[in-house]
Amino acid sequence: MIDPGHGIPPDTGYLGFFREEDVVLPISKKIATILEKNGVQALLTRDSDCTISKATVTSSLRYRVEKAKEVNADLFVSVHANMFNKQSNGFEIYTSNNSNSQRLGQLVSSMIVQSIRNSLFNRGVKAGDHLFILENVSMPSILIQTGFIDNKEDAALLNNTDFQNKMAEAVAQGIIQYLKEKKQIN
Repeated sequence: MIDPGHGIPPDTGYLGFFREEDVVLPISKKIATILEKNGVQALLTRDSDCTISKATVTSSLRYRVEKAKEVNADLFVSVHANMFNKQSNGFEIYTSNNSNSQRLGQLVSSMIVQSIRNSLFNRGVKAGDHLFILENVSMPSILIQTGFIDNKEDAALLNNTDFQNKMAEAVAQGIIQYLKEKKQIN
């Protein structure tokens, strides 16, 4: 299950140089496409902006968790962009508190570092049990912060199609590597 963070009003995510939901949706769609081309069934929690009845930020989060549970997803990968103080930069990955999630996070992080090289600071793989989505799914899960949309340099990268393609390819390859290690695919 690939989760393009936010995009269910009023939950639009952060607003920096652009809306968070507008950059994570194309990256997430590209991840799903790459996975499908490699024989991995990939579902999205949303494939456009969508609405749910009486939506709140909390109901948006619950909706994502329920979508993953409904299909009994093997993995849950939530894609986001960060915002803080206009100076913070880089990508980071949060994982659930289990070895499978941590391994998935390490593999995805490694692939991003290889693909993006020195253009984006690596903030590391971190514990994310405080995050609602990671706390409320049982399958291996990670939340990727692809960069800071309020940082001029990161935002320029995130808004660039070539960069989005590289990020999506790296995330997908990390997922594929994880599935191969777990012998869920050849």
